Amino acid sequence: MSLHRFASVIEIAKGTSRSGKVQRTSYHVSKQLDSWRYVIPQQERTVSRQGAVAGAWFFIVVGTIAVLFAIGWGVRSFRLQAVANRTTGTLVELREKRDSDGEITWYPVVEYEVDGKKYRIEGVGSIPSWLPRVGDKVEVLYKADQPADGHLNTFLDRWAIPLLAGGVGSIFAALGIFMVRSQRRRA
Repeated sequence: MSLHRFASVIEIAKGTSRSGKVQRTSYHVSKQLDSWRYVIPQQERTVSRQGAVAGAWFFIVVGTIAVLFAIGWGVRSFRLQAVANRTTGTLVELREKRDSDGEITWYPVVEYEVDGKKYRIEGVGSIPSWLPRVGDKVEVLYKADQPADGHLNTFLDRWAIPLLAGGVGSIFAALGIFMVRSQRRRA
C-alpha cells in the first residue's frame, strides 16, 4: 500500500446572492490513505496569511524603532563622554524602590560638587551586589553649562539601556523579516 497524499480544491454551493448567482466557497482538502479530511477554507487561508504578514510587519516596525532608539542613546552616550567634564562623587545612599509586584530595585544616589555647589543624582537601578557601597567614590560626567544634569560614568548607567533596546529590537526585526520571507515562500 503506498502512502500517497495529494491536495485538491472542491467548491460547495452556499446559496444564491441577490443577483441570482450561486455563491461558492472553495475548500482545500487532502486525501491520505483513502480518507478525506477537511483542512481550511481557501478564503480563511488567504485572510490568515494577510494577518501573519501584518503581524510580521508589526515586529519589523517595533524592532526598527527599538534599534533606532538604541542608536540614538548610544550616540548620546558617546557625545557625553567626549564633551563632558568629569568629577568624583560619593555614593551617599542606596534608594530602595518597589514595583507593583513587590520586587525591590536599588538606585545609587551620588553626591558631587561643582564650583562649590553640591548636586545629587540617581543612577540606574540594580541589585545591591552590582552596586558600589555607600561611601565609595564614583566618577560623574556633566556638561559645563548644566552641572546639575550629571550622569554616573558606569557601564550600567551608560550602556545597559541601549544594549537592551538594541538587542530586543534586533531580535524583533529579524523575527519579522523571517516571518515575511516564510509567508512569501508559501504564497
